[in-house]
Amino acid sequence: MKKIIPILLLSLIILCPIIAESADATTVFLTSDNLHEHDADFARLNDIKERIESKTNGDIIVVVDDSASNPGEGTRVMAARCDVAVTIAGACAGNLVDLADYSTKVTKKIIYVNAGTLDLNTINFLRRSYDDNWSHYTFASLQNPGKFLNDAGITLIQPAQEYPDDCYKGIIAYDSDNVNEYIANEIINSVYAGTNENKQLDTDLIVYHKLDPKYLAEDSKKIVDGHGSDMQESYGSYTTQQLLYMSASYIGGYALEVPGEFGAPDNPQKYSSFTKGEYSFNDYYNMADIVVDYMDEHGKAPDSINYEGATIGYYDLVYNFALLTEDDTSASTMNFPSEMGFHKYYSDFLFEILPIGLIIVAIIVILLIVRSIIKRIKRRIRRRKERKYRKRMQRERYGRNPRQFHRNIDSRYYSDYDYPSNKPKRLNRQERRRR
Repeated sequence: MKKIIPILLLSLIILCPIIAESADATTVFLTSDNLHEHDADFARLNDIKERIESKTNGDIIVVVDDSASNPGEGTRVMAARCDVAVTIAGACAGNLVDLADYSTKVTKKIIYVNAGTLDLNTINFLRRSYDDNWSHYTFASLQNPGKFLNDAGITLIQPAQEYPDDCYKGIIAYDSDNVNEYIANEIINSVYAGTNENKQLDTDLIVYHKLDPKYLAEDSKKIVDGHGSDMQESYGSYTTQQLLYMSASYIGGYALEVPGEFGAPDNPQKYSSFTKGEYSFNDYYNMADIVVDYMDEHGKAPDSINYEGATIGYYDLVYNFALLTEDDTSASTMNFPSEMGFHKYYSDFLFEILPIGLIIVAIIVILLIVRSIIKRIKRRIRRRKERKYRKRMQRERYGRNPRQFHRNIDSRYYSDYDYPSNKPKRLNRQERRRR
């Protein structure tokens, strides 16, 4: 027994500093959305973990989320038991609002790493994400997202702004040493900086719909159901141009409200031309922005808009925007497809093949021009050869021994022809005596 007591005391002396050090260490929970693919995302998280723990000598302990590389990273951050929670994800307005609301209610420090290339400190508007089907149906967008996060006490880290070349398809590269080192250093600095005590949720920066989107969805459904017949001047309580403005505003992330009066287009273009078979949601978002800006400025609907080489007619704008909004009757269905085929309200076979015909004609014209140029070049080459040939023949006729091997283009034989010479003939001695 006497021998055991010293051993126990020695063990306590050794373990106490370790236990105290662990108690004083800051625990960081690290997670991410599905950015690249599972293994690549986990490789990034583990690399950042190793860098942080190596630099801080155990002052910071990093716990990598087992459920990382999956959606729901914001919820996992809020549920994590830790001192600091870090999430790496693309910019989603609804997620940022949820994180900010949570941050103002807890002492836990929240760090948001923006995995995208969008600079949240410089933009003044971030629309509801196209795949957001969890936020409240009245939520539309977020203004000044960088300021919004800072006011809520959330640290914003944006690697893409420091290393724009270390990105792949709009997302920070998982295997970039520069990016991972930058994230690790910024997390360490934020941990040592402590928590902002003056946190507040700036609700003035959150944009809400003033009109329930389901009313727009109901009228959009009427437009879609009317396909195959002439488009009407009004549907439900709104004119068609009002519905165009409402759907464009909704797609663009602006607050949906009862619209003012808008004039009909002067000469609405019935058929669109040079359009693609499919557009991304970002393309439709850009089209909607063009429509809203035009109608705000002119007080009427456009005859058509130009977008990336295509001319999109009024009726097709109304129809495709209606297709995008017809099912947004509740929060759970308020998500848009990442891509959607472009559909035409009116179809005309001759008008649809016209662009193809023009392209074919253009190709034929180009081929004819190329053919003409090639012929001209060949003609010049042939003329040069002919001039060289004539000069060579002249030299052989007047300046060389007639019995020689002709190395011109056409002759391969010895010639016995006695070519006349311009030089006076030299007489021998007998001939001179005779004369």
